[in-house]
Amino acid sequence: MRHVDQSAPIRIQQSERNRRRIACNQPEFEHSTFGRLTGAAPATGPTTEAERRAFAIAREAEVAARRGDYAAARRRLEEAERIAPDYPLVAQYQSNVAYLQGDYAAAIAALERGLALDPGSDLFKTNLARIKKIAAGAADE
Repeated sequence: MRHVDQSAPIRIQQSERNRRRIACNQPEFEHSTFGRLTGAAPATGPTTEAERRAFAIAREAEVAARRGDYAAARRRLEEAERIAPDYPLVAQYQSNVAYLQGDYAAAIAALERGLALDPGSDLFKTNLARIKKIAAGAADE
């Protein structure tokens, strides 16, 4: 008979709390390590000063989007894009905000831009395919 580890879900929750605590104090740690593991971010963290500034602004946009203030989030992401126009993470965040607003065309455009900046990104390819499928379903309704 196989032994089932009943503590696994608790350890996962503890790990997630720890990740969040560390990420609050060291955003680059979350971006470069955990983002890679979950597929939520490009494989490399911000490497230039412009990318670090854009990353910080993108995080502010994320907070605004979580509050439901999509207009503020988009403005912040436009600023981040001006600072680091070749930073793929900004395109991913722009896509996320557009998707949350139901603006599938803008989400697709942002992902296509991100894919052009990072052609090998499975994240961009997967999200682009998902959003195109969702957009096609919405168009059929």
